[in-house]
Amino acid sequence: KTHLHCDLLVVGGGPAGLSAAIEAARAGADVILCDDAPALGGRLTYAPKDGVNLPDLVAEAQGLPSLRIMTWTACNGWFEDNWLPLIRGKTLYRCRAQQLIIATGGIEQPAVFRGNDLPGIMTAGAVSRLIRHYGVRPGTRAVILAGTPDAVVAAETLIEAGCAIAAMVLPRPLPRQEARIAKLQAAGCAIINGHVEEARGKMHVSEVRAGDQWIRCDLLVTSVGHMPAWQLPCQTGARLQCDDATGRISLERTREDIHFAGSVAGHAGLATVKADGRRAAAAALNGIWYQ
Repeated sequence: KTHLHCDLLVVGGGPAGLSAAIEAARAGADVILCDDAPALGGRLTYAPKDGVNLPDLVAEAQGLPSLRIMTWTACNGWFEDNWLPLIRGKTLYRCRAQQLIIATGGIEQPAVFRGNDLPGIMTAGAVSRLIRHYGVRPGTRAVILAGTPDAVVAAETLIEAGCAIAAMVLPRPLPRQEARIAKLQAAGCAIINGHVEEARGKMHVSEVRAGDQWIRCDLLVTSVGHMPAWQLPCQTGARLQCDDATGRISLERTREDIHFAGSVAGHAGLATVKADGRRAAAAALNGIWYQ
């Protein structure tokens, strides 16, 4: 066991957390950035974005003398007065922070249809992680349920890995994805407007029904949206809320010294997420200087 003290603790090393930590450290705050993954970047490690150089962003963070980076480190809870246990290997770090930014991202939600728990059915993020992080191709012939742009990224990643895309099922149009979808269609992917109604197979998915069509496959990729990673925020007293009109779940913050940034705060899109990280850093800095 050992003790840590800092002006600001940032939990989550994705785009929002990195942006927040860099912004605060540039301003002179004593910052700790922790993430349970072996490398910083969050979804950028498996779904890279044009115009974003992750190694340069990480190098900038590593070059700031007042920023301590702790990867392979799980924040295991929150206790009164911003006392947080950080666990890395066999060491427990008892961290006390003046301000806290939670940037733990979102949790992909499963699609609901008959047979949705068969092996071979997985989310778009899981598919991209398997391929980019571990070099594992999860199937040879896939159907994509594309409710978000993440599904298009997964489809392109699967094609790079040598997997055929039998069909992409669109519950609704995906804005600003028309050109990428047209490229998939030109490569032989059928585009179906509708929903996946059922999946069948004995020990593994073997076919899915979209509308009145049965499509043979050994992989079904679903992407229907995210909800905030609520576990740590709710320990701080935050409350989950559901918008009945849109079905979206959000978090209501209840403390002035705890801030949410990025996807956990309901934001989407890389530029928006990074900007929200900087906003959270500015709010935390105001709290630090006031104290």
